[in-house]
Amino acid sequence: SNTTALAAADRGWLITPTTNKAWTLGFPNCNADFTQKRRWGYEVCFALTDADKHGFAAGLTSRADAGVSAFTASAIFTAAEVVVSNVSFLGFRKPEDTDVDIFYKTDGSAIPSTAATGLHTTTAATMLDATFIKLGMNCDGRNIRFFIDNAQIGVAVSLDDAYLPAEADLIPIFALYSNAASTVTMSWMAFAEVN
Repeated sequence: SNTTALAAADRGWLITPTTNKAWTLGFPNCNADFTQKRRWGYEVCFALTDADKHGFAAGLTSRADAGVSAFTASAIFTAAEVVVSNVSFLGFRKPEDTDVDIFYKTDGSAIPSTAATGLHTTTAATMLDATFIKLGMNCDGRNIRFFIDNAQIGVAVSLDDAYLPAEADLIPIFALYSNAASTVTMSWMAFAEVN
């Protein structure tokens, strides 16, 4: 009910969201285990017809909070299109403007405001209308690196960083909040972890 149309597109699925609604995509049966310091990778590629009409969160999030599934949109977003404080998160966020931020936080923490509290990069990229963007992260068992369109953004983050999530069951997710019925083209989303 949060979308008005879904159609095959040249590079994926063309999704038309309902205004002022949110929806989520992800892999509920996949886990990124931060307690074991394993190797993993996450990647998503998509385009927004009107980049300043949508907010999104792309990355890894805690499975649930107070019994609410991470795939319940309100478990990820508030009305202001930001990641809520009662979930762990690692990845990319764009509020209802065109700038993409990279950050990470533990369950119960506010959105980071400085590098010391988990803010990695503000305005790491600017979303352009109807232009595909590829967001990715990978972990080599010691550090996490962030990429936008295959270029590394900033320095690697040590897995010993105190502001990284600590759960054993973070799930890959893409959550979008729409402020208009303009379309989203989802090309792909991928996740893999080495045991």
